[in-house]
Amino acid sequence: MPRESLLRAPVVGAGLGIVSEGAVHRGEAGASGELAHIQVDTSSTSVCRCGRRGCLETFVSGGAFEATANRGEVWWNSPYLKEIHDDVGHISMDDVFSGIAQGDQQCVKIAADAGIRLAGVLAVLATIYNPAKS
Repeated sequence: MPRESLLRAPVVGAGLGIVSEGAVHRGEAGASGELAHIQVDTSSTSVCRCGRRGCLETFVSGGAFEATANRGEVWWNSPYLKEIHDDVGHISMDDVFSGIAQGDQQCVKIAADAGIRLAGVLAVLATIYNPAKS
């Protein structure tokens, strides 16, 4: 049975909300929490929407999940993604998220790899912010 890929919304980036002392911290011009363009891999060939290479967004956003899943070496090794690719010709971020929910190993690896990148950035941010009170 043919299957249609779920394409319901534009691919979104990555952002962060900071709450400090019970209030949202907005920063200058509302730009607090802009972590998407922190470069995490300057040797990366992935070009970000901002034009630079290796931004966090190129690894952890829905668009990054989609781009990774559409690489032949990824979808070819997943019966779930291969079926979608063969039926529709393109794998969406929603397909990846569905695959994660179903336990597809390639989809889970995409999310786990993104989580490792994100955790590294968040660990640095938490250290810099030092949220403990005396």
